[in-house]
Amino acid sequence: MGFRMQRTLVCDRCGASIPADDEVTASFEFSRKFPGWEQVAGDRALCPECAPGYDLLIARHKVELEDYIAGA
Repeated sequence: MGFRMQRTLVCDRCGASIPADDEVTASFEFSRKFPGWEQVAGDRALCPECAPGYDLLIARHKVELEDYIAGA
């Protein structure tokens, strides 16, 4: 009996996963090889269901930073 190794891309938020047989070497390759998936914080991944919530969170954070700096 032999062993079969398989690489899997797993969402760091919800645990959803897809097979990922090829090695991804750069962040721009990540989104092309796995449509809808987003690489965040360098080594983390979010699935198509979780990525929009993260994008919204980052957008709100940027607005809060600008408001704070502007003294609003």
